[in-house]
Order: sequence, then C-alpha cells, then structure tokens
Amino acid sequence: MHNKTLHIIVNLAGTSCGDTISNVSDEDWRYSFDINVTAPMQLIRWASPYLKRQNKGRIINVGSPVGIIGARKASYAASKAALIC
Repeated sequence: MHNKTLHIIVNLAGTSCGDTISNVSDEDWRYSFDINVTAPMQLIRWASPYLKRQNKGRIINVGSPVGIIGARKASYAASKAALIC
C-alpha cells in the first residue's frame, strides 16, 4: 500500500452576499461566515493531524483586500477580515 501524504491545502472558496450592515439579513450573514470562515477552519482542523504527522505541508487561506478596507457587502467584508486574522 502506498503512503498517502497531504502537501497543500488552499482555502479559496468564497461567497459574497447580503448588503450593508443595516440591511444584511441574519441568513446572509451566517451563510457568508459558513463559507468564508467556518469551512476553512473545519478543513484545517481535519488536515492538521496529517500535516503534523508528516512534519510538513502548507496551508494557504485566500483573503481579500475587502477584509482590510471594507465594502458595501458587510457580511463578505467581515468574514474575509476574520479569515485574514
């Protein structure tokens, strides 16, 4: 049987929905955070034991400048800021 290794994880998925902070629905807010923050965290948590066992590997989280400078779509901006942090 071949040894299976994990070399790299790229969290690139993202969604932009909702509106300004005063108009964004709770549903859009949760959806943005589920896709942009929670899914990458879950993937990293799943992969961590493999990367630790190998003592090597890379994790790349793709954020957005919007996470730093803000944008009209509040849920997207906030969730990308959370991913950056």
